[in-house]
Amino acid sequence: MNRGRLFWGVVLIVVGALLLVNTTGRLPWLFWTYTITYWPALIVGAGLAVLFPRAAAILMILSLAAMFVLGYLTSTGFIPAPW
Repeated sequence: MNRGRLFWGVVLIVVGALLLVNTTGRLPWLFWTYTITYWPALIVGAGLAVLFPRAAAILMILSLAAMFVLGYLTSTGFIPAPW
């Protein structure tokens, strides 16, 4: 399977699932505001993907997952907001 297709497929599934959870009221919309504050995780993932090209898709998925987890933990109050 093409790694690029795998990466974008997983990204679409995760974002779709998160939007579905948002619309059902299980996750606050403020989650997206907090998630965007952790955008440097994408740069770290891109740098790791350059260093380790065989695992590029997995590293980018892990970077996105870290961004979403940190955003969720911040939106629920587990981690204090950065501002």
